[in-house]
Amino acid sequence: MKLAEHSIQTFYDQIDKNIDMLATNPLIVQANKGNITSYVNTTEDTKMTPSKNGQIERDIYNIFDQYANSHPGTMYVYLATKDGGYLNWPETNISKKYDPTSRDWYQKGIEGNGEIIRTAPYKADTGSMIISNVRSLTDSNGNILGAIGIDVEQSVISDMLSKMKIGKTGFYMLVHNTGMIMADGNNADNNFKNIEEINIPGVEKVLSKDLKSFDVNINQEKYIGNTYEIKGTD
Repeated sequence: MKLAEHSIQTFYDQIDKNIDMLATNPLIVQANKGNITSYVNTTEDTKMTPSKNGQIERDIYNIFDQYANSHPGTMYVYLATKDGGYLNWPETNISKKYDPTSRDWYQKGIEGNGEIIRTAPYKADTGSMIISNVRSLTDSNGNILGAIGIDVEQSVISDMLSKMKIGKTGFYMLVHNTGMIMADGNNADNNFKNIEEINIPGVEKVLSKDLKSFDVNINQEKYIGNTYEIKGTD
């Protein structure tokens, strides 16, 4: 279990370091009122073109582009300014009257006051399950500029755990505290289902607060489940 725990924590720790690195980049902290495009007053869906907009926006987009292309599994890299400016990698269409400051991710990022806020896995428009990682963006004096985030494809963790085995037949299952199976090393079809949906009596004990071992039968084979809580992943 220690190997899986270490691998998952290392994965999330690296994301946290990457967000902190972006949030303190001298070019990125130049994002402020007026130099990041706002879509708050648009009347129709708009194609975002940060790679062609003002110099600051282009520079920040290029940093996001370089980051995403060197970190497989990155779905989105984005920032929003407190006046409603918004920049997103990759360049996509954005809905009319889009106000990032009204979004849950922005508000939680601001409330985190420099701490990284991580969401439960959710389905993106692409159909992929992703996890959002967001923090506040501040200038050198600690004044709030906005929020910055990285969305990562959950399959990165699922693929990682599927390759790890315990003995000859044991396997790892990663379950979010909401009950969503983030990774099932024995049956990938269970990934992203709620633990109550997979019809394995007793497996719901993995969510027990006491973290005790338990017996469970899977395909008429008896397994002993050992539960561990991984800190810093939510």
